[in-house]
Amino acid sequence: HGQSHIYFEETKNHFFYTNPCTRIHNVIFGTMWMEHYGELNIRSINGSCSCLVTFKQCGYFQWTQYDIEGYVVDKNGKKCIKLEGRWDSHIVGTWLVSTPSVKEGEKITLWKYQASPIVNEYYNFRAFTLSLNECDPIMDKLLLPTDSRRRLDRLLLEKGDIMILKSDQSIKKCREFT
Repeated sequence: HGQSHIYFEETKNHFFYTNPCTRIHNVIFGTMWMEHYGELNIRSINGSCSCLVTFKQCGYFQWTQYDIEGYVVDKNGKKCIKLEGRWDSHIVGTWLVSTPSVKEGEKITLWKYQASPIVNEYYNFRAFTLSLNECDPIMDKLLLPTDSRRRLDRLLLEKGDIMILKSDQSIKKCREFT
């Protein structure tokens, strides 16, 4: 795993993080499903705090799929907030120390899934998923010529233009053989 970073301009906070592993199950047979497992390690560049979240791996006889737990730790290594929940629905924080705004033992829902409307009926894409493939003029200048977002067949498939896609692919196959 590599490290990534995120910088919040407004607060000037800068964090490094490592992602947990991701595995797709039943790609060939059965119902396909995705699992995240391992550790998400987030640490502040200035060393003021860190967070270690464990994504539990699903087993054959246990239902820990989607479960997470972890702690936010201060610069002295003291656990301040216990995190628990499910990465697909909600995350709750339990304060282990009192702060000016939250008392020790208080539980606060930090994140809760909110369904957004489907914007692409063909694939049931929501706005965020659709935005991952979009290519604006600024991004277009930065992308390599071989980037898959430039492929016509992928764009036609995303739009659901199967007939045009089939005719386009037949033209490409003819070109390959001649």
